[in-house]
Amino acid sequence: MNPILRTISEYRDAFSSFTPNAKRFLAGNALVWIASNLVQLLFNLYLKEAGYAEGAIGALLSTRALGSALVALPASLFIARIAPERMLPAGAFLTAAAYAGQALLPSGGVAASVLASGAFSTIFQVSAGPFFMRNSGEKERLLLFSLNGALSMLTGVVGSLLGGLARDLLAPALGDGLLAYRIALLAGTAFAAAAALPFARIDEGAARPPSGLSGFRLGRKPDVAPAAQAPRGTDLDAPETLGDPATRSDQPSGTDLKAPETLGDLAAGSDRPSGTELARASKSTGTELSHAAREMHPPAPGNGPGATRVEAEPPISLYVRLLLPGFLTGMGAGLTIPYLNLYFKNVFFLSDSAIGGIVAAGQVATFIGMMAGPGIARRMGKPELVFWSQALSVPFILVLTWVRALPLVALAFLARQTLMNMSTPVSDAFGLGLVPPRRHHLLNALRMLNWTGSWMVAARVSGILIERSGFEASFVLTAALYAVSTALYGLFFVGKGKPGSLPKRA
Repeated sequence: MNPILRTISEYRDAFSSFTPNAKRFLAGNALVWIASNLVQLLFNLYLKEAGYAEGAIGALLSTRALGSALVALPASLFIARIAPERMLPAGAFLTAAAYAGQALLPSGGVAASVLASGAFSTIFQVSAGPFFMRNSGEKERLLLFSLNGALSMLTGVVGSLLGGLARDLLAPALGDGLLAYRIALLAGTAFAAAAALPFARIDEGAARPPSGLSGFRLGRKPDVAPAAQAPRGTDLDAPETLGDPATRSDQPSGTDLKAPETLGDLAAGSDRPSGTELARASKSTGTELSHAAREMHPPAPGNGPGATRVEAEPPISLYVRLLLPGFLTGMGAGLTIPYLNLYFKNVFFLSDSAIGGIVAAGQVATFIGMMAGPGIARRMGKPELVFWSQALSVPFILVLTWVRALPLVALAFLARQTLMNMSTPVSDAFGLGLVPPRRHHLLNALRMLNWTGSWMVAARVSGILIERSGFEASFVLTAALYAVSTALYGLFFVGKGKPGSLPKRA
């Protein structure tokens, strides 16, 4: 069978096994992402049309990240104590109200609305990982997280194309470019509000513990425990930004969700596994994380045969190793990702619909990469996929820096977007698999704070740099930070999470 058809078949089979709650969450998230991508595409351009300089735009973008950072930890701790689905419908309406404020309020109100949009959209990012853990089984979990990340890209196509086309069609008809931006931004408000409908249909009592999760202890074979997006944040490199996330994007997705790829079967060139082989691959994944987890934080004393197992507390050094590369990547993303639409506008003088088309093409490429991620990771290892995909993305950032031929720049943009975001769900799964379930909410919150904090500072600084000297300095700094982040990730994790790289237990 054709590798692409095998991939579609694998995800179709997995989708049929998703719980109704998981499907409703995916539907609500899709509407939120359409709204987010539409607003992210147009908001900078709207501010530029309204007379804001790049430094002022950077200040507003950092305000959004500040809102996310302020809410991430409290929301995560709160969600750890209640069913996250209780907060989702309210979060959708509040996010919609914040987007409306960005479009309609005067300058002081715009800043408050941007802060609120960052805060309220964080609810979806911190809810996704724990929600999926409670509403999925072992066999389908990695595909569920990967599909969630991939949908963030695919729905981004809709948001980006709709936003760019709506503004370019409305401006001539209304004879007022600023009013056209405001009406187009209000379309994002409508999508965010509509997300409350599927979220409200989630059945709080129907959640099931993941198969095998009740027995999850460090030193035992753990479930694959992926995280959300987002901040597979923007660009889902950007925070949102997952969580991103345009998408996590290098988005904060906190995403923690940057974004990924079983078109991996295409890249790896092997047949789609049968049901038995998929089960074996799932067990292999659990074994891989178990080996890595034992190396990072061994079982507590007294966990020998016949003893009552006690979860060992992960050492602080593990959290440092999981967070430091993401901090540097967040700094790099904040320097450039929020300004890519302005880059295409100012350097190549493109229309909003053309910019939306380029961004949408990047999201399609990232979607393909995300769908392929699990298949590639099964063959080369999760840390290895993260390391190589990010390392290969760095040269393409430099093409954006110095090349002024639009076709080459567009291709470099697509390649960078795909490579930098393709491994995010896989990275999230690997990281969460190294800590016990009771620490999943904490790690999610720390990742979001880590990402949005670094992104917030970088976006503020970059706006001033771009206003004074153009895009070159920010792009070069981004490439350097991504390179250092990738090197540290390789040093911390590559070669340390494979079965057989550690002594087997007796």
